[in-house]
Amino acid sequence: METAKAVRIGRALAEADLVIIGASNGLDMAEGLNLFCADAHFQEAYGDLAQADGIGCILQGLASPDASVRRRWAERFHQKEYLEYEPGSLMNGLRRLTEHADTFVVTCNIDGHFARAGFDEERVLETEGGHAHVG
Repeated sequence: METAKAVRIGRALAEADLVIIGASNGLDMAEGLNLFCADAHFQEAYGDLAQADGIGCILQGLASPDASVRRRWAERFHQKEYLEYEPGSLMNGLRRLTEHADTFVVTCNIDGHFARAGFDEERVLETEGGHAHVG
């Protein structure tokens, strides 16, 4: 991003009383979580399930037509992507930039990362459901 543009955005955020954050899977990807491919994280966290169930990505496991497969994947997803999640510099930076303001988050991400990063759960709308509702 251009430096001048980043400075303008920083000033606007610093002066804002209200901030609405819109986020999608691009934010998760920037933090290392890709629901759509069999990358290194997928192999490490889900490789055994993928091999046993013939699954090629996290989303495929969570949306399996087989309820027992879906349940196994939902349990692992909750463990790996929610309970073990440590906010990265991107998420921590976003929280720091907005913590002074009344902040609301609208996201299609289902992983609960905003709450785990310190955003108020009551002010986070996960439009496609949350980690507690998958499976």
